[in-house]
Amino acid sequence: MSLNASVILFANDLADEGFEHVVDTIRDLASAQAVTMACNYHHSRDVVPHNPRRKILYMAGGVFFQPDPARFATLKIAPDVPAFVREEDPLKRLVAVAGQRGMMVRGWTNNMHSTVHASRHPDCSVRNAFGDFYITTLCPANPDVRAYVRALNGDLGRYGLQSLLVESACFMPFDHGYHHERSMVPLTPVTKFLLSLCFCAHCQAAGRRAGVAVDALSAFVRDEVEQALNGHASRLDGQSLEFSQMADLAGGEMAGYLAARQHTVSTLIEELAEAVHPVRLDVMEWSGGLRAVGLGMQVSSGDGSSVSRAWQDGTDIAQVAAAADGLSILGYVPDPEGLRAELRAYRACLPAGKSLSVAMRPMFPDCASVEVLQAKLRVLEEEGAAWADFYHYAFMRLSNLAWVGQARAAAGTRP
Repeated sequence: MSLNASVILFANDLADEGFEHVVDTIRDLASAQAVTMACNYHHSRDVVPHNPRRKILYMAGGVFFQPDPARFATLKIAPDVPAFVREEDPLKRLVAVAGQRGMMVRGWTNNMHSTVHASRHPDCSVRNAFGDFYITTLCPANPDVRAYVRALNGDLGRYGLQSLLVESACFMPFDHGYHHERSMVPLTPVTKFLLSLCFCAHCQAAGRRAGVAVDALSAFVRDEVEQALNGHASRLDGQSLEFSQMADLAGGEMAGYLAARQHTVSTLIEELAEAVHPVRLDVMEWSGGLRAVGLGMQVSSGDGSSVSRAWQDGTDIAQVAAAADGLSILGYVPDPEGLRAELRAYRACLPAGKSLSVAMRPMFPDCASVEVLQAKLRVLEEEGAAWADFYHYAFMRLSNLAWVGQARAAAGTRP
């Protein structure tokens, strides 16, 4: 059975270039069976090389379908819908256009990463051990946040999507938050991790239910991070960001807190799977990826596979995959054998019967040639991946989109 392929896009691409033109271009150049549309998104600034209306795209977040108001009427958080979406539902039109061409539509949601909602509702955001609110990040332990993302994802069930890729339904890293992040003092990976930990009332309650002495743990985090930030000796000195070393912090209290975070994430995925049923739900898992280096660079950071860093986001791969229909991972690595190693590391954690999909960039910095892409597609086929989702229509040159079709044909993954 040949590897399925989709191309990821934004509603803005469809509005700027034309729905029919974009879908036809993806079908003709990439030979893809599906398109994957971001159904909501966070703030961003992107270079869009072939867009006829602009070369720089700014987005202030938003929901790119027309939500059912009844689902959100009693909720604290309401969808932020851009003006052009209120005029015409892009997702509805895309499903119709793709269907006319025999193509499927996959949905993609971002969940905890929202400057709009975290700024508007700071009591729903992540709060670190010092009491600082992170205005870019919602907390997955917060009941109002969980109710909102259940409603948001569940609302997509009426569109006839092939599946729904759920991203950032977990705790977020310290980096990759605001548009202009600065630190004029060195921050080690351990310090960044401790700054990323949420100590909001709901996370503290979850920790206490797990038997954690939360007050002592938060005091430890404050004291040691304070020392590290000011260049003094601390009990963080010499520590590496490994689960075993972090779990031992604060006399072992951190171990229970990490377990409570994983329970928070796993139960949220269970709730989302129930909310979207019978639509297929795949968890887009990028642990260590966006944390390792910037979005424009390679994911691999040289400190083990991405799966080995999943705990940092509160993600237990086996538990999350068991609650969902499958797992979607970032294949942002430079060489085919590195990609194979990533796939095998994730596959080893997956329960039987759960599928594996891979997001890939057919361009800089991951693919220097169509031959490299071709080799990677062969790896996906050999390792039994179900889908390759190519990121991102707006960001790549059309010549790179054509690489997808050429590589699929050469690798024998095109139907």
